[in-house]
Amino acid sequence: MDATPLERLCAHHGVPAPAVSPAALVGLAPVLDLHPADLLAVGGGEIPGAYLPATTADATTELARIRSATWDAGEETLAALRAFVRSVPAAPDRTGTPPWPALDPVTVGGVVGRLMHVRNLSRRWVAEDSWLAATTVSRLTNDGIDGRPAADIIETRFILRVADALNLRHGDFLAIVGRVDEITPALREEDRTRPPNQRGRLMQDLAPLPPDQLRQVAEHAEATGAG
Repeated sequence: MDATPLERLCAHHGVPAPAVSPAALVGLAPVLDLHPADLLAVGGGEIPGAYLPATTADATTELARIRSATWDAGEETLAALRAFVRSVPAAPDRTGTPPWPALDPVTVGGVVGRLMHVRNLSRRWVAEDSWLAATTVSRLTNDGIDGRPAADIIETRFILRVADALNLRHGDFLAIVGRVDEITPALREEDRTRPPNQRGRLMQDLAPLPPDQLRQVAEHAEATGAG
């Protein structure tokens, strides 16, 4: 597994890997139909503050309220809450936020951890959303077990559950974690036709919001009985 996660992801899409710079990765995002923050996370370089979530205690509290209010919500209810999130005024510019440091070296475990971070998702929350033990998710963010990358050991079905929790296409996530041989034509077709994971998309929508806007969403979710 000599190629980097970014190189494997680009090869999966049939495009050359760009230089690991914010401008190049952000420019590639629409080509790969991925969020710019995801490509910045996968690239392994410094992530500019403009693409990072609010990670304060207040933000975590409000996210926990939203998750609690929507725990039993169906896909339609989650889609309706996403529509409300999109109606909230644009989040303040976070350009002045300190950047997230680059990975050195770039590893699968480090990249998976960054994909969680740009969504403001803890390992425990990813475990909840993927119906996995927290230890399994923690192993996926580890850089090695007995000399082998953890992503080589964890069962594919569990890796795909994490992909769903992160709202990433299965083929993309398998490429990122180095399971390229498992990207079959059938899986590519499933990626093309599979409906989006609304909970995963909701968490992505919420990531840029500051605590006061997250509070608005939490109050709306609780008032409308979203769960």
